[in-house]
Amino acid sequence: SAQTINLIPEMHRKLFPLGASFLMNLFPGIGQSTFFGLALWQYVGILVILVLGFVFYWIANRLLRPFIRRVLKKWFDEADIEQIRLIDKLASALGLLLILQIIRYTIPMLLLPIKTSVVVMAIISILQVICIAAVLIRLANFFLYHMQSVVSRTSSKMDDQILPLVKKIILLVIVAGAILQILSILNVNVTALIAGVSIGGLAIALAAKDAVANFIGSIMIFTDKPFQIGDYIIGSGFEGQVEEVGFRTTRIKSIDTSIISVPNGAMSNMNIQNLGVRSARIFNTTLSMTYDSTPEQLKAYVQDLKQLILDHPYLDDDSYYVYVREMAESSINIMFRAYLSVPDFASELEVKEGIIFSMMELAKAHELEFAFPSRTVYNKST
Repeated sequence: SAQTINLIPEMHRKLFPLGASFLMNLFPGIGQSTFFGLALWQYVGILVILVLGFVFYWIANRLLRPFIRRVLKKWFDEADIEQIRLIDKLASALGLLLILQIIRYTIPMLLLPIKTSVVVMAIISILQVICIAAVLIRLANFFLYHMQSVVSRTSSKMDDQILPLVKKIILLVIVAGAILQILSILNVNVTALIAGVSIGGLAIALAAKDAVANFIGSIMIFTDKPFQIGDYIIGSGFEGQVEEVGFRTTRIKSIDTSIISVPNGAMSNMNIQNLGVRSARIFNTTLSMTYDSTPEQLKAYVQDLKQLILDHPYLDDDSYYVYVREMAESSINIMFRAYLSVPDFASELEVKEGIIFSMMELAKAHELEFAFPSRTVYNKST
């Protein structure tokens, strides 16, 4: 009928996409020969698609780099080699995604067998999901690298520890989403799978309540910031420098350089003494002088100790205590308390050593002697 005749061009376009007739007629005779279920013209078409795909990928990769830099110019620094490398990786992933989409539209030109076509299209779809995941991961890496340069200029060291955790969470979410999408392409019932995982997750959560408590504890540590990376802390049964705060534990390097792992759940509920936030370090000692010291000698010695604090570059002269405090059992005790303005423990030891030597030299100049625990016994004979 005339109606059927009018439908022939449309039916032909659906069965033989643009270019299919050209490839079929490229080799009219030998081109129809089949090898392993495919005609020779189909092998030629596969080769042409792969070659053109490689050429287009090379062109797209070169064009996408300046385009991405222009889009991300607010966060892009041309002098930063690492940012250039991240942009190149992002452009490569986007270029590959673009070429896979082109291949997806050109594959029907080959008129592959139904089963083969289904498998090929499924493989292309899986590769596209992988490329989309790679684009998202590389885009996240670019912004996280930019944020790293921002937080490195802040006074808080805890921000430097949060970024790796954020990176792990983003990576986990993207990979999990990609896996679910791939399973959907493979006709796996994702809904039933998620339901099963949810039930199993509930059972695991009940059995692993300590792990959940540690995770919540890590969130509390990042929120309250009781200490930072590099701080020297003292807790219940441990002390040392904070090396890392993870999802489950906080790692502390003790004085003997061993690593102590403390669960974050216990850490968040523990009384922590943070020595790293001290504005000054205290030098508190007692100078014990012998009882044969005269008041004049002690007064002059105390006055010189006060002058030592006033003249010392690392001692706070606004808040100090130097007084003859008590008459003990075997000595007259002088209280010496002052605050040190030093950056670290090594400097504290060095300054304290110098002050102790100065105390000894001043005592020698005033002909004073340091006392030690002693007792005089009188034997009364009859």
